[in-house]
Amino acid sequence: MKKYLLLPHLEIHNANAISSNYIIGFPAMTAWLGSVHALERKIRLSAGFADVSFGGTGIIVHNYQMHAYRLKGNINNSLAITANPLKKKGKDFERPPIIPEGRIDMDVSILVDVTGIDATRELELKNAVLQLIPTMHWAGGDVTKVFDKTEIEIYSLDDDSPQQYRRLVSKLMPGYAILERRDLLLDGSDNETCHKCDAMDNLLDLVQVHEVAELDESKKVIKWNKRRKKAGWLIPLAVGYKAISPVDRVLNQRDMSYEHQFVESVVTLGEFKPLYRIKNIDDLIWQYQCDNNLYVCVNQKI
Repeated sequence: MKKYLLLPHLEIHNANAISSNYIIGFPAMTAWLGSVHALERKIRLSAGFADVSFGGTGIIVHNYQMHAYRLKGNINNSLAITANPLKKKGKDFERPPIIPEGRIDMDVSILVDVTGIDATRELELKNAVLQLIPTMHWAGGDVTKVFDKTEIEIYSLDDDSPQQYRRLVSKLMPGYAILERRDLLLDGSDNETCHKCDAMDNLLDLVQVHEVAELDESKKVIKWNKRRKKAGWLIPLAVGYKAISPVDRVLNQRDMSYEHQFVESVVTLGEFKPLYRIKNIDDLIWQYQCDNNLYVCVNQKI
């Protein structure tokens, strides 16, 4: 039997939507799992739950609003950024440089695998979580809604009891879970058309949307249809980091007491999937995986 801590409908303001050098729209999975890890450390220190451990994490999105706008006649969105206050320069004032920041408001529920807690202290754990959540940043954003402790629940699920899982899912509907679809990238790399393509070409081929015109008998356009190579709400997703330098100390690093290593973002394919189409709770849980020079969050077992 496993226990899962449910943090329902966290309303997060100004979460970081720029998850890598070339992806914008959804926070990186390391941001979500990092926030859960930070909560675990605070729980252990402040509440005295030294044996409590937070493991796998599931992210369910209920609503979102990207801070962006689209000008009339333009097909591309632009970031809605804020200007910093004027600063004095001599006798005049000048506007500081504007640094584009991608922000997003989200309504998400977080499901966390919990170990090291017995039934007699579950209420204490709920109270501790309720006190700590508003003081933290989640994916770089602030929590604007503090839910009541009665909404935080700890579910005990048996692997052979689908009724318990359906009862949990009913609390999260409607919602979309973010899943890993690395399998589609691997399938695409085996196709003859993608044999000479690299992983980035395969990724772009899967997320791009084609608009195909539907014509009548006189060759006049009736409507435009959107088509994708694979069905589903597919997105590029930042899931971790890959080392590109050895572990060492470098000149002028921030803290000389720690070793330093240069890394680059690891990007894969993700999918937002309705909860009613997910039959097993293990299918929506993300875990850390560290292998040689890779430090990534994984959801699939391939």
